[in-house]
Amino acid sequence: MNPTFEDFYEAHSQRIYGRLRKNTPNEQDAEDIFQDVCLKVYNFLEKKEKIHRFNNWVNRVTSNALCDWGRKRKTCTLLEDICTEESTEYSDEVDKIQRLELAIDQLPERYNEVIQLHYNHGNSFDEMANKLKISRKNVQIRIYRAKKFLRNAV
Repeated sequence: MNPTFEDFYEAHSQRIYGRLRKNTPNEQDAEDIFQDVCLKVYNFLEKKEKIHRFNNWVNRVTSNALCDWGRKRKTCTLLEDICTEESTEYSDEVDKIQRLELAIDQLPERYNEVIQLHYNHGNSFDEMANKLKISRKNVQIRIYRAKKFLRNAV
């Protein structure tokens, strides 16, 4: 039996919003995406179709909403850059996303900073160089090393 929307909201809203807030440059974007996720979940639950692995499904809906938002902003997603092969198993994708998020959190600060600025905030290499007061080449090297670390982690 599927949970009600109230059950979903109580169990998942804080975690989802936190994830969205962490992966978007401002609160308004996170709120917009969160609203989209809630609407998708509500509409699906209203159909009363059976959902296997509800938690995984909610994670997938959230990830898809983030990807859609990123595409609208015309920025490539880090996950697409790092994981180019198609996943055949839906739960494998969720696991991969969770491993990627954990790996990003474990990056050394200098690499985490450029990943966040570039992929979450949409900064160009030149903008990051100015903000961090380092050369553009150094930004490129940090991005390369961060991606290398993340590829191994995922």
